[in-house]
Amino acid sequence: MFSRTWHGIVPLKMRAAFEQYEYQTGVKDTLAIKGNMGAFLKIVEQGDYAHFFLCTRRKTR
Repeated sequence: MFSRTWHGIVPLKMRAAFEQYEYQTGVKDTLAIKGNMGAFLKIVEQGDYAHFFLCTRRKTR
């Protein structure tokens, strides 16, 4: 199995909009890929910023 991670940071005032965007693109699009076994999004607020962590899992051939 392969696991891929992505990390992004946005100002807190953009958190809600970016969360919606991430679910519509990063999570939804990833789940549509054949062989994908899951996509997980974690959001952590730190100071004035929100950190987004996306992890995807995919079968090996």
